[in-house]
Amino acid sequence: MSELLVRFSDILVNDNTANRNDCGYALDIGIIVDNFGKSRNIWYAVMEQENIDHHSWVLRCHVEAATRPPEVFASDRDPALITAVANVLPLTFHLYCLHHLNGNVSQAICASIGPEWTRFNNMFWEAYPSYLQRELYACREHWAHAWVSSRFVVGIRTNGRCEVENRINKSFLGPKVSLKQLFDYFNDRSKGQTVQDMVRVRDSSRRQHDNPIERVFPGPLRQLRAYVGPFAVHTSFKEMSASVYYQISTLLLPDGVRTWLEYAIHVTREVGFNWVDREEMSGTMNMFQNDNAYISTQFLLRLITGHGYSVKHLFRVQRIATHATHILAVLADGRYVCDCCMGMNLGVPCRHFWCAMTHVQSLGFHVGVIRRRWYQDPDLDISAIPTITLDHTANGLRVEPAALLSTSIPHPLLSNPLETISTEFPATQTRPTDIVNARTAFHEVQAALRPLINEVQTQEQLDAVLENVRGIRCIACLSFVYLLLTRFTATDFGMN
Repeated sequence: MSELLVRFSDILVNDNTANRNDCGYALDIGIIVDNFGKSRNIWYAVMEQENIDHHSWVLRCHVEAATRPPEVFASDRDPALITAVANVLPLTFHLYCLHHLNGNVSQAICASIGPEWTRFNNMFWEAYPSYLQRELYACREHWAHAWVSSRFVVGIRTNGRCEVENRINKSFLGPKVSLKQLFDYFNDRSKGQTVQDMVRVRDSSRRQHDNPIERVFPGPLRQLRAYVGPFAVHTSFKEMSASVYYQISTLLLPDGVRTWLEYAIHVTREVGFNWVDREEMSGTMNMFQNDNAYISTQFLLRLITGHGYSVKHLFRVQRIATHATHILAVLADGRYVCDCCMGMNLGVPCRHFWCAMTHVQSLGFHVGVIRRRWYQDPDLDISAIPTITLDHTANGLRVEPAALLSTSIPHPLLSNPLETISTEFPATQTRPTDIVNARTAFHEVQAALRPLINEVQTQEQLDAVLENVRGIRCIACLSFVYLLLTRFTATDFGMN
């Protein structure tokens, strides 16, 4: 399990549930996503209280075991957990569960409306300026499609993976289950997931693909099978198969418009889209099968130019039967950004990219556009792997060739050019001289001292604890004086 956690530590899905043991403690579950796109229960914690201290302790234990903080933390919008994540995981993107947000809206408004709730459903937007504007709009970057879709979150929109696990646990756990029984059950549950993983490896090795698509994308498929795991290979193949039902055309700058940034300002506002059957709040992973979902061209171009990129070409990719339309931008350095956001959000190229590749001469594919977490070898050196183009394409669009992908670009930015990464100091390292805020210092010390304080029952024990604390203060003072003397001596004698 520790190896799984280290390898797939980029995403952590979390949820708490009650009434699962005879101590009345809350059960905290941490789930990661493996290279098959499946849930793996990586840890469990029983919590006496669901407060900032306890959440912070659990998160610190996770970071210590994973050796790095997660890139994305998905959970409900619990205030104590939000504070703990901000303190312990300051560089982690906190994704709020859409399902819980929807439940919070219903709960908050229903309580004030009472028996008029049913009638209120037909007058919903009259309440929008109050609760929704105040509570949800302010944190839209953590849940709204337009912002979350351009981030890599493995297609996660809810913490439904934990909810599924809670429903399974409910059948076996309850208020009469001891902590020992709880421990044994979760050990067996984890072993069962390992067995399922072995079955998936066997089944994926037996899966066959259709020959026609093999002939259309021979080079990319060879590269995918050589370096990429089953989930990304099969997902890419499905997207390749769907790409043949699309047509593509080139968008040109209107007369008098010199740049795509200027075009973004003048582009007309597009019509929005509707989710199908509440899909945005269901399922454990968004596989981007709703071809009507997109972010607007204006917003897409502003995101691109806001990151300092220039657009080389802009293409309109349209499904022949339904006329569902998407905009795909090819950047000057050869990377692409599509308004469906699948490549950025899931880490696997979309059907619109594959369609463009079969029509646009010199549009290249490199294994770097696949997120590294989907590789067979997470330490793969991609610098020696060539970019593949489909030079045999007939009736290709005659556009100026884009530059081939440069492997000197940081890997996350190959699959998601709009990713925000820290390059000066990795998230896994903290400098000893970094300033710690008062709240963090208070909670860290409280968490460390709490076990000692809980054991104090007599005056003798209290005196012993206080004496040890005074000893720590004395050692800290001596260490500080020694540090000052060392620096003074080194500076005085030119020994920098």
